[in-house]
Amino acid sequence: MRIPRIAFRRTRSLAVLVVLLLLWTAVGSALPLCSYRPLESRLTEIHGVGNARWRDGPYRDDRDRRLTGSGRVDVAALTDSETLGVRLDAFFDSTFDDDVPDLRARATGEVKRYLRDDLFALASADAEYGTGSAAELATTAGIGYGRFWDVTPLSRTIAAHDALLDAGILIAPLPDEDLLEAARTVGRRELSTAERVQFLAEVAAAAGVVRATGIDSAGLLLIQETLEAPVDPRLCGWEAHATLGATLSEGGWSALIAVVARAALVPDPVTQLSATARWTAALESPSEASGRVEFRGSRRLAESWLARIVYEGSVHSPPAGDGAAFEHDLSLSLHTQISPRLGVSATGSWGYRTGDEEPTIELAIDLTYVHR
Repeated sequence: MRIPRIAFRRTRSLAVLVVLLLLWTAVGSALPLCSYRPLESRLTEIHGVGNARWRDGPYRDDRDRRLTGSGRVDVAALTDSETLGVRLDAFFDSTFDDDVPDLRARATGEVKRYLRDDLFALASADAEYGTGSAAELATTAGIGYGRFWDVTPLSRTIAAHDALLDAGILIAPLPDEDLLEAARTVGRRELSTAERVQFLAEVAAAAGVVRATGIDSAGLLLIQETLEAPVDPRLCGWEAHATLGATLSEGGWSALIAVVARAALVPDPVTQLSATARWTAALESPSEASGRVEFRGSRRLAESWLARIVYEGSVHSPPAGDGAAFEHDLSLSLHTQISPRLGVSATGSWGYRTGDEEPTIELAIDLTYVHR
């Protein structure tokens, strides 16, 4: 397989940048949050963004009458216990111009059975579709190592702790051990909010860091409001697995091998970083291979402002030995909430595909919907 030198250098540079960013974050302050390990993790997030534009020009006929727009929905769900794990990642992307749609969709589902500690066996399915290309379905099974866990309860606990410090109710920070103990209670779904608030107040009192007048009703209300406030899900962990299986496309069934690696870091309560790398190859024709890299980062800038960065890159080598085909998509967005579930985003995106004369650049203002 011959890879164009310029495209290879771009891909290598982006990969090195992502790895260095993750390593720099890991060496920093990721340990305090990711040291929290719940017995069970459940996380669901749906993120949607879209825009539409209708125009009726100065002509009496419909020669300048157009409807254009775009939309994207991302879905992520994770359930993980001591012995069983289930994961779903999916997206649906659509653009249309005069009712002519351009669609892209991909969904990946995995079921894991933990054999010992973080060693697991898994079965997975991956489906992909795009306008102008044949749909593909891959099913695989294999073995891997690693685990992800939800650290959102600790993030909530730290937010309540910091609110009490800012209000002067706590005269000193809680020790890390007490914060972890409180987070385990905050993460228990069977408890009511009142029970969680009371436990956090008792932990602070037992640690001797509460002011002389104690935590009054205003302090308890502050804890309650902080614990009930909407927060961004926070995920830590890593995993890698190798699987064998088959893929179905317009050419029929073919055997394949797949290797996947993922990582997620939370360097502080307002930042989430994640990365995924996937490589697949046909067993009958090893030269026919494809790779995909994704990097996502988000940071809460203020109470109602969120910055996001998303990079998706892929390379595909056809069996005929022709040149590899590359795709690169990078987007930066700034989001603000106008209601608990509705918001406005300003997004800039850059995209390049093999054969393009120049990169595609877009700027957009979007209405967004988030459900958690």
